[in-house]
Amino acid sequence: MGLEQTYEYLVGERIIGLDQEGRVAPLQKGEKENIENLSNKERALRFNGFVITDERGNIVFEDRKRYAQHFFPLSVIDYAKAMYNFERHKKPIPILSVDSHDVLQCDFKCQDCLSAHGTNFPVKQFPKDNFRMDLETYKQMLKEIAGYSEKRGFRGVRFEQSGEGNPDYYKHRQEILRYAKELGMQSVYVSAGSKINDPLMNSLVKNASFIRISFPGIWEAYKHYSGQGEFTFTDAMDGLGRIVEERDRQGRRRDLMIGARAALRAEHSDTYFNFANRLKDLGIDSL
Repeated sequence: MGLEQTYEYLVGERIIGLDQEGRVAPLQKGEKENIENLSNKERALRFNGFVITDERGNIVFEDRKRYAQHFFPLSVIDYAKAMYNFERHKKPIPILSVDSHDVLQCDFKCQDCLSAHGTNFPVKQFPKDNFRMDLETYKQMLKEIAGYSEKRGFRGVRFEQSGEGNPDYYKHRQEILRYAKELGMQSVYVSAGSKINDPLMNSLVKNASFIRISFPGIWEAYKHYSGQGEFTFTDAMDGLGRIVEERDRQGRRRDLMIGARAALRAEHSDTYFNFANRLKDLGIDSL
């Protein structure tokens, strides 16, 4: 949120610009070096689109709406490369991204929960501990996924942990975060944040690539839509602030993305931008 939009484009390993006619053109050496020195996070926040060109540099397709939250810590270019190598060179496609929904238990009762219909069946089948799979089997699965992709030339699988409930409840979360990083995987953690205590927060900041906190509503609407009687909007904002402080304390400001996502609702449409500005003041990177 702190970087200005530009008309420069990052294309694969090449950094290029646009001329007045809308064709791709080389950048000046200084401009190119400035971009090369950006971290992955800074690149993700700066470049929101991508282009496809023909051999002569004419743009044949352009999309300015590929935002960081959809792909980070990867980018749309990683997916495009995989498809290109498959189509042109018959190279097997690696696993680029995997989601783990390892928790059913949740302390929220959101009115428009995206997981509610999907969890009705497993809630009746599984114990309250949520995950029957033992820790070593879980770790072995991650190892197989990471190894599969490395054999196909890709390291850095995007590993999202979001649960069908509140992922904060998973008792082995800290070990999974640590082990995933050891394998070269890039953890994305999506939670409402109600059960993130200090040990979990420290582990997330140390091992994750992206931490994103969900808001069922903002301001007064938070309680109504979350069904939460104990964890409030203020608690969620305070928790975000602590995560940002821990990120800065651990020296990860340049590479750890911290974001928020909020449901857009009519009753807080007039205050949404105030909410976004407050997040920016906290040091949040994306919304």
